[in-house]
Amino acid sequence: MGVYKSSNVPLRDFRKFLESIGAKHIRDRGGHEIWFHKDLPRSIPLQSHIDPVPEFIVLEVLNYFKVSKKRMWEIISPSKGTKERKARVARKGKRSKKKR
Repeated sequence: MGVYKSSNVPLRDFRKFLESIGAKHIRDRGGHEIWFHKDLPRSIPLQSHIDPVPEFIVLEVLNYFKVSKKRMWEIISPSKGTKERKARVARKGKRSKKKR
């Protein structure tokens, strides 16, 4: 079982997440990227000069969209879960062979 953290989310990955949930990058202004989503009452400002994205911003966006940390990481890196699952299956296979 993995630990899904909301801290240390790289800016590039967070942009990918925003795009996948339907947010649009509408402009840059003074070191900030402004993102817009039609279901939100206000825009999402991202500091483009700070990497990783501050945790409070990640949590605020997740709250807006009612998305879990686990789901965010699945969207950002969909192959991560697959690799972990394959590794777990491989380890179980090795253990069962040793017991025989």
